[in-house]
Amino acid sequence: MTKKQINYSMKNKLSLKYSYKSFLFLAFLMLLSCTGRTERPSLEVSIDLVEVIDDRVKVNIVLNNYRPKTTTFFMPEIIPGTYSDFDYGKYISKLKAFDKNENNLVVKRLNDNTWQIPDINKLHKITYWADDILNREDQKETFYGRDQMLGTFGTNFEKGDNFLLNMQAIVGYFEMDKNIPYTLKIKYPKDLYASTSMKEIETLEKEGCKTAFYYADRYFTVVDNPILICKKPSINFKVNDLEIQLAVYSNSKEITPKALKGTIEKLIGLQENYLSKLKTTDRYTIILYEVPKNIHSDFGALEHNTGTQAVFSSELSIAYLKERVFNVIAHEFFHVLTPLQLHSEYIHDFNYNTSGKMSKHLWLYEGVTEYFSMLFQVNKGVISEEEFYTKIMNKIHASKMFNTKISLTKTSQNILEEPYLSEYNNFYHKGALIAMALDIKLREISQGRSGILHLIKQLSDTYGATKPFKDATFIAEITALTDLSIGNFFEKYVEGTEPIPYGDILNKIGLQLESKDVETYHFSHKTNNSLGVYLKRNSEEQWQLGGFFPLNDWQYKMGLQEGDILVSVNKVLFNTETLFTIIRDSFAWKHGDKVSIVIKREDKELTKVSKVFSPKVNETFITVNPDASKKAKELRGRWLFD
Repeated sequence: MTKKQINYSMKNKLSLKYSYKSFLFLAFLMLLSCTGRTERPSLEVSIDLVEVIDDRVKVNIVLNNYRPKTTTFFMPEIIPGTYSDFDYGKYISKLKAFDKNENNLVVKRLNDNTWQIPDINKLHKITYWADDILNREDQKETFYGRDQMLGTFGTNFEKGDNFLLNMQAIVGYFEMDKNIPYTLKIKYPKDLYASTSMKEIETLEKEGCKTAFYYADRYFTVVDNPILICKKPSINFKVNDLEIQLAVYSNSKEITPKALKGTIEKLIGLQENYLSKLKTTDRYTIILYEVPKNIHSDFGALEHNTGTQAVFSSELSIAYLKERVFNVIAHEFFHVLTPLQLHSEYIHDFNYNTSGKMSKHLWLYEGVTEYFSMLFQVNKGVISEEEFYTKIMNKIHASKMFNTKISLTKTSQNILEEPYLSEYNNFYHKGALIAMALDIKLREISQGRSGILHLIKQLSDTYGATKPFKDATFIAEITALTDLSIGNFFEKYVEGTEPIPYGDILNKIGLQLESKDVETYHFSHKTNNSLGVYLKRNSEEQWQLGGFFPLNDWQYKMGLQEGDILVSVNKVLFNTETLFTIIRDSFAWKHGDKVSIVIKREDKELTKVSKVFSPKVNETFITVNPDASKKAKELRGRWLFD
């Protein structure tokens, strides 16, 4: 190993020091580097990305000085951060088991994700084929309702061109042995480049191919580090002391790592500055992947301990993509705080096949993260105070679209099943509002000195990436660190189902809720880009009235109600394909024009007819209270800019 290699290893937290233990560790890395083998029990995974057949890749897993504790081999049913069952074993075929003499062993497939190998004491190697997920014809059905996120936990194998490797769909584990080390050997064409946060031992070139060797201390690390292999090399740069690796796959000549570097550099710089001395990670990898045209996607991302992997549509312009990168990656980066640094035992020792418990603190993992992604922007001058208040108000509107009679902790604990699964997105709305209200409460009881970021810092000093908190006692611990009134807050609004008194909370910082009539469009909102302000799609792909805001006065005069399914407008069927055309045409309607709308209500079709007029909607805004006290104004300043 050269001096340059040693320096690189030091920078990536291998923590080599001139001691006897460090010398042994260095020797271990050198052994891996030269042979890919170690005497320490491990699973050695080989993935061949050269001989790709029908969008499938061959995977070999060799047991190196390792004997499984049970006869069961798994592919995950679920992974951290997705909160839905996706059954990755569906994409595995022709799984075979062999002894050291290459004799076949009996394998029984118990279900989509589970294989039993009775002669486990003879097992030496498993082989199988992993199917590409993004090109599967049935993927729309399998991932119904979440195709925007499909690429963030899927795979794509485009022979000779690009490979998106989300490892949970490629590599499995043995029951009760998720903490066994893995070494990965990935073979791919030499004109491609690999990008990942996983610890790379080395990359060799031979006979027109590259072979990269990686090390993972346990199965979680395998899953936690997606790999992008494509023709564009990543770029590496520093933001303060944080090493950034930015990798991009796109068919567009405009969308390159270099074109997006400035956006990422600005974003991470502001976030690092906002977090100040709160230590998170030394390196961060951002993988951006353009999904195939058959996948409906705008922009989606999934967090990882030292990075994020995001997907975007091929139809996005570079300007719009930069905007989405800024806002979505802002959320994902703050996950380095929760749950990646601060999490319960149910996340730390995650059960990939759902027989274990789910944490009841999604309000923390997603709600607090989403709140920070908004608050830092006003804190650092990216958006104005008024824009920030609009974001908060939109969260209030959106949260009312969900069931208000289910507690957030109960929903989190039962998130894998209905009716709780349908409530998941509320953690980005009501969860963020819980964080805001908690932040203001903490500022109030400390006379402005500390808020929720200070609380996260306190908790992170006690816990961390390798030390989880107790799920059942976490709220009691927060109460002990703060005040009994905070415990009462959690009891009412997080564990309980009482509605959050937004007006009272905002009044503490000199803000108020103010309602007034504003001009709007017939089916969409003038000041909000989202069609969801008036329309929402149900599980049968039908469009219903009801969204962020109450119906406008024109819709009320038509006799429409929230929940009505739109069948047709002026005899044009209303569906996803015609949606934008109908809305665009409505912009040209003139005062006095007659409009006929067919709706379905309680399984009956009704026809509603009315003349056109310029509609208005009664909307609630967050505004500054001109009569606020000096104390309230000072508290608002500390809340926004401290």
